[in-house]
Parts: sequence; structure tokens; C-alpha cells
Amino acid sequence: MAATMARQARVCPRWCWLGLLLGGLIWGMAWLVRPSAAAPLAVEACPADDVNTLIALANQVRTGAGQAPFEVHPILMAVAQAHSQYQAEIGQGTHIGPGGSRPADRVKAAGYGQGASYVYVSENIAWGYYMTPQRAIEIWLPSAPHYHTLTAPQYIHVGAGCARRADGRVYFTLVAAGIAGQGPQPTFLPTSTPVQPTPAPPTPTLPYEPVLPATPRADGAVIHTVRRGQTLLMIALSYRVPLEDILRYNNLTEDSLLRIGQELIIVPPRGTATAATTTPTPPALATTTPTTTPSPIMRLGEPLTHQPPLVTATATRSQAAPSPNPTPTNPNAARPPAWLLAALSAGLLIAALGYGLSLRHPA
Repeated sequence: MAATMARQARVCPRWCWLGLLLGGLIWGMAWLVRPSAAAPLAVEACPADDVNTLIALANQVRTGAGQAPFEVHPILMAVAQAHSQYQAEIGQGTHIGPGGSRPADRVKAAGYGQGASYVYVSENIAWGYYMTPQRAIEIWLPSAPHYHTLTAPQYIHVGAGCARRADGRVYFTLVAAGIAGQGPQPTFLPTSTPVQPTPAPPTPTLPYEPVLPATPRADGAVIHTVRRGQTLLMIALSYRVPLEDILRYNNLTEDSLLRIGQELIIVPPRGTATAATTTPTPPALATTTPTTTPSPIMRLGEPLTHQPPLVTATATRSQAAPSPNPTPTNPNAARPPAWLLAALSAGLLIAALGYGLSLRHPA
């Protein structure tokens, strides 16, 4: 054996054995220091004060628009909390629940409106790092679909939920619903008394000008001119461009204030360094359009349509979230297989012996 190793030492010079030894050690160390799979972040329910504050603020908006305040419904409270918990667990804001369920599906499955001819359901969601109830309402107010959820007369009951992750992201859900025929009943006066028409409540004026998408320029760039009351989030949702892309193109932050007449880069010109990697993609819900199905989903910029027997008008997402964490994998998968460890050990042993013999029997 020693003679064989000595002949191999003469065939492979000293630097050859040393290179094999160092290469094996480096490769082995790379396996040992590679990062393990990320563990799922802990998720917990928010304090009850956050949920109560969200409902109270929603009722302030509702009564300010001339509507009766929401009535808290236990079924809707449970549905909203479960959906907030689900969003926090997957690290993503979405109206789609487990198994592909929609807001109306979840509300009906929980038992709301059993026996009714049809129900109205609408859902607002908001999420972000250290999101507060006040911030959620501020985000919903400038958006027509979200504002409709807060003020439409057919919604009588409400439920709210909140869940937060260990990384600071908070997920709010507000579910408004109404059962056909259970709204306020009209009061009839005696026939001898002339009936005076009841004036309709004034239609609230939205505190913003709608975002009208700009026409792409010859170089492919899309430049938006800011109008009254428009916000960065509203503009991003209207163009269906990730908010973080608009912030990066214009060197802005989420707290930056916009000026009327300010020009924002929505899509950079062709040929720029970022254009190839930031092609605007629509949100997941934007692909669903109102059809003849029982529960259509409303898209931004489209009128809400009511269609029996069941109507669902879910507002689209109201804040861009950071990319969700990758799905954790089994930590054992990061370890090299046993046969590979055995082969590495044998190779290191042979390289060490060869290097030692090359020192004793120089070529």
C-alpha cells in the first residue's frame, strides 16, 4: 500500500495533492455554512382595541356620508379575523382564501344570511409594516371601491379582523354585508296626511380626481401628471404597477408628498437599466372581471354591479406589500446525502496521505 501511494505521489506532484486536499476542505465547509431554510414567522392576533378602532373609524366615515352606522355581526367578525390570520400566515395580502375561496364564499360558509334570497358582501383589506387602523382608513378613503364598502346603503352588518407577523407586518380585514329585505323599512303616514317626499341624502364628493392612465410615449415611457387628491398608492393601483417600482423610478418613499402637476415615471423609457426588470404586472385580483357568475369581483375603475342571487364587491388590495417569504422547506434537505459525505471523507483521506508521501518521496 505504501509503495503504491509512493508511486502515486511521484505521478501527482506535491502541489497536486495539496490542491485536492484544499479543494475538498473548501467544498465541505461550503456545505456546513450554507444557510438553513427559514422557519415560518410567528403570527398572532392584534389587540382587540385595534379591531374596535377600525370599526369605529369605519362608522365615522359611514355616518358622515349620511348612512346608518354598521351593526357588528359575530359571524362577520369571525370571518374577518380568520382571513386576516390566513394572510399573515402566508405573508401576502389577498382576497383569495384557503382553497380559492372568495369573500362571499367565506361569509356564506360561516352561516351568514341562511335562507335569504341573496346577500351583499364586500371586503376591504389593508396590510403593511406596523399598519394601524387610522392608516387603513386613510388608504381606503381615496379609492372608490373601498369607499363604496364603507358607505353603500345595502351593507348593514360589519366584521373586522387583524393579525400581525413577527416581522412587523400587520393585516387588517373589514367585511361588510347585508341581507336582502332586512334593511330599514319605510314609515307610512296616514292617508289623510299628504306624503312629503323624503329628500335623498347628499352624495358625498370623493376627495380626489380619478386617475386617468396616460398614453405611452414614443420611447415606451408612461408619465403620469398628479391631480388633486391623488396618492402614490392610488396611482399604483390605477396603473397596476407595483408601488415599489414607482418609488424607485422617482426616488420617492411611501411618505413622500405629491404636488399637483408633478410628473411621475410609471414606466421608464425602453432601453433603461430598469425597464427590462420592472414590466408592470396586474394584481392577482385585477384579472377577475364582473361576469354573469353569481359573485363577480370588482376591479379598480369599474362600476359595481349587483346581481342576484349573490353579490360580492370586493375592493382590490390597498397597499403594496413586500415580497412574501419563500415557503420554508425541510431543514434536513440542506444536508448532503450520506454517500456524498462518505466519498468526500475518503477523498480527503487519500489526498492527505498522498500529500504526506509526496513530502517523504519528492519527485
